Amino acid sequence: MIEYTKGKLEVTAYDGGWTGIKVEDGELLFKLSLNNEANAERLVKVWNEYDELVEALEVIVSWSKAYPIEVFPEPDLKRVAEILKVHGITLDAVSASAMRHVIESAGKIAKQALKKARIEE
Repeated sequence: MIEYTKGKLEVTAYDGGWTGIKVEDGELLFKLSLNNEANAERLVKVWNEYDELVEALEVIVSWSKAYPIEVFPEPDLKRVAEILKVHGITLDAVSASAMRHVIESAGKIAKQALKKARIEE
């Protein structure tokens, strides 16, 4: 067994020079040729990096469900634009500000995951 961040990987050598990689539930994930221990260690490193990236994507997906249309119905944007215009504000400026906040926050999640996975310095 080889430890990784979420449990253990079972790396098993099989006839024919390939290695099976299993997680704790015993499901065969993939098979590949690992001709030395250094390659097996690199595989575990890559697996940990993969986990970090998946976790970040799961956070972003959960955020995408935070404002359901049943709770926050779509406004009449023409009317909103008219109301804002009276006060010297454009709907484009408000929309850009909201989107900038959202995408910057999603970018921070992605950047942290990439840094943890050592893909981005």
